This record gives sequence, structure tokens and C-alpha cells, in this order.
Amino acid sequence: SFGCGLVSSCIGMSVSYPFILVRTRLQVQGTREDKPIMYKGMSDCFTKVVRNEGFAGLMRGLLPNLIKAAPAAAINFALYDWVKGCMQ
Repeated sequence: SFGCGLVSSCIGMSVSYPFILVRTRLQVQGTREDKPIMYKGMSDCFTKVVRNEGFAGLMRGLLPNLIKAAPAAAINFALYDWVKGCMQ
């Protein structure tokens, strides 16, 4: 069950990561002089990232996130399964 939790966490994070990247870029813009407002909204941000950085730009920073979060999610999944088995 640890492996299943690890795989499911990695897949889920990989699918949702482009939205996290866009949210982060929208939140950071305009906070300092060296971070000007570059995007008008979510769709504009997606378009500009893909145009300027390619589709790989939507996945920039995914690996450190996977290294950080996937093991924790896998342990959580395995622990839940273990506790559920103990309670039956």
C-alpha cells in the first residue's frame, strides 16, 4: 500500500502542478519592483508560460515538490490502510 500511495500521490501532483505554478505566479506578481504585473488572469498566465517556456515550463519545480510531498502522502496512505486493518 506504500507503493500505491507513492504512485497515486505522484500522479495527482503531476496533474495538478500546472495549476499550482500558475497560482503561484499570479500571487507573486506585483509584490516588489523586480516582480512587475505580467499576467491578466489564469488563462493569460497559462498562455504566456507555454508560449515563452514551452509545455515544460508548466512543470518547472515539480521534482522538488515530488521529493518533498510524495513520501509523506505515501506514508499517510499506508498508515491509514494499516489502522483500518487494525480496527476491523
